[in-house]
Amino acid sequence: MKPKFNQKFYDTFTKDELDIVLSYSFLVGYDCIVINTELYFFELSADVKDILDIYYDCTKSDANGILTKDEFLKLLQSSQKEKSG
Repeated sequence: MKPKFNQKFYDTFTKDELDIVLSYSFLVGYDCIVINTELYFFELSADVKDILDIYYDCTKSDANGILTKDEFLKLLQSSQKEKSG
């Protein structure tokens, strides 16, 4: 069964973009998606503001903050998925 999300996710991403986001995710909830790659931690949160909040933290530097959708997708797709175990 397909998970249902806060409408802000559907308003922000196309179906294909959301599929990419979900393929990287390790925690998915109605209002939040969390992703860990080898270089970045991302938290997509729909429960705080009127728009989808996309936070990131770089694990190799002090870089962090809020991203636009396009910035997020570029970083996500240039990142390697975190290796498990």
